[in-house]
Amino acid sequence: MHLKHLYQKKVKTNWLFFKQLRELLFGLRHNNFRRQNGTVWISPQFPSRKSTLYQISRHLKFNLITEPFQNTQIGIHFHDTTLHDPIQNTKNIKIINKNISDISKQKVDQVHLEVFKYNTFIDPTNHLGKCVEKSDENALHDGIEIQCPIKQKNPDKVYQLVIDNQEGDLFVDHRVCVMKSDIVIIYKKYKTLEYRFTNDTCHATIEELNLIPEHVQKNILHFCKVMQCEFCELDVLKDNNSGKWFVIDLNKTPYGPPASLSKKDKKKAVEILSNGFAKNFLN
Repeated sequence: MHLKHLYQKKVKTNWLFFKQLRELLFGLRHNNFRRQNGTVWISPQFPSRKSTLYQISRHLKFNLITEPFQNTQIGIHFHDTTLHDPIQNTKNIKIINKNISDISKQKVDQVHLEVFKYNTFIDPTNHLGKCVEKSDENALHDGIEIQCPIKQKNPDKVYQLVIDNQEGDLFVDHRVCVMKSDIVIIYKKYKTLEYRFTNDTCHATIEELNLIPEHVQKNILHFCKVMQCEFCELDVLKDNNSGKWFVIDLNKTPYGPPASLSKKDKKKAVEILSNGFAKNFLN
């Protein structure tokens, strides 16, 4: 009876059966199909086991399901594309991220300008010096430095300032997890020059929340509110020259904790994330 609620993906029958069986046994073990907050509805995609959300669900011992039960009170719009339609909620369930439909670089930069009063986009046909050229699509990590001015823009690309985020021989991104009106955790992710504009890190650490100034944190939370995103992770960079902080990307289906964290810190991160999720969405 419960199997159809757990996974609904077009996959090989054997794979689907064992996935459903694993989720069913987990749910029965923790009485998830009856207890309050034992199930969380996921639509339209089911998260990978490497996702932050899946890690949280295992730590808090609730089931992620594709069809709600009678005890299901919340859901999450989980869709890893840049553009999509808002979820159609016909179940009278509170849906996290139900209204966020655009996480393109252009949208992020537009809202960033509105909130921070400065932004990263430049006109590469007029700009003097280097800039970063990358796809407008989210999570492609295909940025490259080019010399400006150029004769003509590529309509599939965006052009941004080169942010000086270098520390020693490495480049630092701040990964900021937001849940509703809370910044829950901040990682520092270190990259080599070769992988500066990718998602590949050589080292990562968990940082104190006060690493980012209070006024910047307020702008980050306001940014998420304008984007209508309640659960996400942001890539935030500090420019050494100007001292300004920039939100570069918003990821509403994050993977994590970062692979380059130590085993001890991964466990710590999952505990912090789970506590934040319980506080903001389950209580």
